[in-house]
Amino acid sequence: MQEKMRKKGELVSAVNGFNHTPPMDAVIALLDLYIELTRIQNDVAQESELKHNQGKIAAFRELKDVITRGNPQRPV
Repeated sequence: MQEKMRKKGELVSAVNGFNHTPPMDAVIALLDLYIELTRIQNDVAQESELKHNQGKIAAFRELKDVITRGNPQRPV
């Protein structure tokens, strides 16, 4: 597990190093769009789909945090 956490830290640092570049700005915009589209899907989703959609939104937000802040779910 230690090795996986070390690798995660390295990758988060590498990804965060590309923050505020045109490709990462596009990824951030895409993640924001995915979050918005998933929220819209929730408006018409069956109850059984809501939990899945909420998980997707959480994952999109975590990835966005990794890119923008380097540490997922860290308070601003």
